[in-house]
Amino acid sequence: MNHGPRTFLVAVLACCVAALGGAAQASAACPNADTLPTAENLPEIRAALVCLHNEARARARVAPLSRAGRLERAASRHATDMVEDGYFGHDTPSGIDPFDRMRRTGYLGRRIVWNAGETIAWGSGAYATPQAVIDAWMDSTSQRLTLLAPDFRDIGIGIALGAPVERDPNASPAVTYTVDYGWRTTARALRSCLRRAGERRGRQRRVMRAKCHGLNAKPRRALAL
Repeated sequence: MNHGPRTFLVAVLACCVAALGGAAQASAACPNADTLPTAENLPEIRAALVCLHNEARARARVAPLSRAGRLERAASRHATDMVEDGYFGHDTPSGIDPFDRMRRTGYLGRRIVWNAGETIAWGSGAYATPQAVIDAWMDSTSQRLTLLAPDFRDIGIGIALGAPVERDPNASPAVTYTVDYGWRTTARALRSCLRRAGERRGRQRRVMRAKCHGLNAKPRRALAL
């Protein structure tokens, strides 16, 4: 069950990132924002990406995202799969889509009301840093809308070293990213919330119903990661 999954975003290719006019300046508030990913620093890169997301969301006055282990597993598997199998897209060659991956990790399931989305990107050299990827997404209208969507509360970052396409062996090292976003609650909790909202009138009812669906509310922690 869901209440309108967000449309998946078009992917950001390395050539598109490069066309933005050079590497971006690192965020002063987010450590490692301009750090190139390596096998040794992937936890720091993930933290930088979450920080950059929440920095952008704070400027847009929407709630921050919290890391969700199940979303992170889904995103990580997809990033790795794209590099290993040599394709670039939200769906695998066998037809597995982001929702399937989220179900397989248990983020989505029976009696869960949810909304979810995904962004993917790959870049090389200076265009593979967290800051460069975030800037590319923010410069794309559809991707920016998903990154700043007020109805998402959870985030999972997947990073794989390498490119999802064939490249010149002498090319700069590449990095492939998958970011999964989501919001979820139980069907029972949603019904209860909507019932309470129905007892109000006018603007109070509208505000409460929005909160029931994850809008204009603090991150929910009722469900285990």
